Amino acid sequence: MRGNTVVGWFFPIEMSVAAAYPIYMYCSEWKNGFWKPVIERVGKKCYLQEKPVACFLQGMLIYFVGKLLELLSLLVVAWVSKAPITIMNNGWQEHPIFYMIIVSFSTSMAAGFWSSLAFLLASWQMDLFIAIIIPLTGYVCLTYLLPWDLVNIASLKIFPDSIWMGLGYSILLFGILSLGCIVLSRRLLARRVENEHVA
Repeated sequence: MRGNTVVGWFFPIEMSVAAAYPIYMYCSEWKNGFWKPVIERVGKKCYLQEKPVACFLQGMLIYFVGKLLELLSLLVVAWVSKAPITIMNNGWQEHPIFYMIIVSFSTSMAAGFWSSLAFLLASWQMDLFIAIIIPLTGYVCLTYLLPWDLVNIASLKIFPDSIWMGLGYSILLFGILSLGCIVLSRRLLARRVENEHVA
């Protein structure tokens, strides 16, 4: 795997962990029939529109909060040891915390896309294992086949001279991919609801 091997391997694992909770709740909701009273309460249209978006936001939020806790731990360790916090990007040496927050937001967008993709697969098969393993396997395969990988895009390294261009590219790419997954998920979910004869 290109780049930092440790980061390259932990990146998809972190994405999968962030997606696991919303997908688990979604699959449990369907396997136990909890989705029926939800549709009766909020309406079929609202359920189909909001459920995939909620999964995207949950995955993104879980990852972002995790990164903020990691940053907080780093700050505590730096404060206790009285060691300075440094980053590799020379243009942001004076604002390392702000830089890390921006990168965390970008990687959280990737986590949101990962959750949306897992939701799409869960809507297709309604299986937590398939929904989590297929994106993980696909990521590893595509990283070897394609000239770029999600780690560099999400961590804003694709444009090393401009963090803002990298952030814009990351938001645009993961936003479009997430939107595509959400649209397809709604269609699969609508078909699944119709098959259950819900008015």
